[in-house]
Amino acid sequence: MPDDLSENRKILIVGAGPVGLAMALELTRHGVPCRIVDKSAGRSSKSKALGVQARTMEVFGIMGVQEAAIQAGHKIFGMSLYAHEKRLARIGFEALESPCPFVLVLPQSETERILGDRSREMGIEVERNVEVTGFSQEAHGVAATLRHADGRLEIFHAPWLIGCDGAHSVVRHTLGLPFEGAPYEEGFILADVKIDWSLPEDELSLFLSEDGVLGFFPMGGGMHRIVASLPVGTEQEAPTIGQIQALVNQRGPRDARVSDPAWLSAFRIQRRMVPRFREGRVFLAGDAAHIHSPAGGQGMNTGIQDAFNLAWKLGLVTSGAAPESLLDSYSAERVPVARKVLRITDSITHGATLHNPVAQRIRNRVIPALARLGFARRRFLKELTEIGVSYPSSPIVGGHWAISGLHPGLPAGSRAPDGLLVDRESGKPVRIFDLLRDGRHALLLFGAPDGFQVLRQIAALVERNPHVSVYSIQGESPVIPGANPLLDRDGSVHLRYHAHSACLYLVRPDGYIGFRGSPPDREALGKWLNLIFQQRAHPVF
Repeated sequence: MPDDLSENRKILIVGAGPVGLAMALELTRHGVPCRIVDKSAGRSSKSKALGVQARTMEVFGIMGVQEAAIQAGHKIFGMSLYAHEKRLARIGFEALESPCPFVLVLPQSETERILGDRSREMGIEVERNVEVTGFSQEAHGVAATLRHADGRLEIFHAPWLIGCDGAHSVVRHTLGLPFEGAPYEEGFILADVKIDWSLPEDELSLFLSEDGVLGFFPMGGGMHRIVASLPVGTEQEAPTIGQIQALVNQRGPRDARVSDPAWLSAFRIQRRMVPRFREGRVFLAGDAAHIHSPAGGQGMNTGIQDAFNLAWKLGLVTSGAAPESLLDSYSAERVPVARKVLRITDSITHGATLHNPVAQRIRNRVIPALARLGFARRRFLKELTEIGVSYPSSPIVGGHWAISGLHPGLPAGSRAPDGLLVDRESGKPVRIFDLLRDGRHALLLFGAPDGFQVLRQIAALVERNPHVSVYSIQGESPVIPGANPLLDRDGSVHLRYHAHSACLYLVRPDGYIGFRGSPPDREALGKWLNLIFQQRAHPVF
């Protein structure tokens, strides 16, 4: 047993990559004590995962690290696809409905530094050279065996264990969960180099050729990540700068000259995932649960959002505010997301590495046609940037509504749109996502004369729940007592939430709509709150 009995309350996080660090940061932000260990001596020095998608940038904003990430990264505002130096299509990110309409190119080493710095500010320090060699589940926790650098063995008792220890996860192996999937036939090479060329520095460039795919990812300061597929059966080894230049000459723009290599590597990619992300008192997140092709740059992003989904639920459960059954929703929500990401990245990879000349010609004709279709372009962007992630079939989302006219509202389980408001009391601007920084649910009340009385009753009752903050989103409507008043001066927030009459949205701490009431219904909201929170002794209504 540990000397300090309070140690028994700490959740054990295994792995201190971006996902493990995000998990530690989020648990701490939600008031959950944790301990994070990693078998490596220090954080990664390699650039590895580069792209931070728009949805993850929104998450970083709520976590309090968005500004540091932007300062360290390089913004990309679009992507172009080429064949034989002819541009097939350009897809711009500027129209993305997000406060971060771009992809941020940020080396994984910098992502780890930023998350680690923020974690230390909150009192969390990674324990390095500490390896988890095994664990067993108990009635009320997990007993994990930790091996320290000096060979000392420690038995650590934790209420929950979270495996964020990557594709070769010890946690997953110990659980015995199958990692279903397969490797791709093609090998790939990678080079972080300087490039002298005429193409834009704020755009991803993808060249499709008969010999394979060649991608350029600007990193800022003239540096670029180059990724190229190799023919099936080609022996894999780290390339030379001369080989990279030859590939660029063969598949890419003729004026491009590469130099000053910072990292040259060869790798093989796989597509795999586990059937569930929870096994008793143990959870899996990130590459420990799912690995994808790097096409689309979604692997690390999906893992960080795993952490963002799980942490607030553990916060409520460990504090006694919610029943343990709430944790079942982690796997129910995130498994379908990982499965969809795997399908998307698999489709992109196969499409980019087609070998059949006829299929290649068809692809090169279809891409421009699809890019010209607004709905197809918007859907692709939402999927690529993960803005489109939603939980429509989640067991913990719901609502009460009467569909009328052409404005049915946003479905429960969808991402809550951001928007700019003004604090009525201070006069300061505030965004919807800012309301989630305190780690609580945000109840947004959209008033109208026909629903004023019921909204007033709801505000007065929900105020009693310390885990929900109540806000009145006002246009011309009167102030609702018991709610923090926020002005929607231009009506844009009302428009995004389809608030054409009195309604309410309960936004979860992870920025998704947990409950929608249109029109607002006191009893229906009460039943939903009693589902989420531990209310058997003191029901909401």
